[in-house]
Amino acid sequence: MSDLIEVQRASGHAHEPSDGQVYQWVTAALHAVDRQSSTLTVRLVDEAEMASLNQQFRGRSGPTNVLSFAFESPPG
Repeated sequence: MSDLIEVQRASGHAHEPSDGQVYQWVTAALHAVDRQSSTLTVRLVDEAEMASLNQQFRGRSGPTNVLSFAFESPPG
C-alpha cells in the first residue's frame, strides 16, 4: 500500500496547519480505509476561491468549510 499526499497552499493565512499536521491527519484517515493505494491533494484556499469553487461545483453562493471530490479512474 502506498500513498501520495500533496498539500497546496493558496490562502496565505498565517494560522494554517503545517504540512506535517496535514500529512498526519490524512495518513490517520487513510489508515482506516481499505484500499490498495491513494492519491490525495489538500488545497488550502482563501474565502474568495472557496466561494468560487462552492458556486462552480455545488451551485451555492458563498464560502463553505470543506469541498471534497471523489475520483473514479476511467476504464483501462
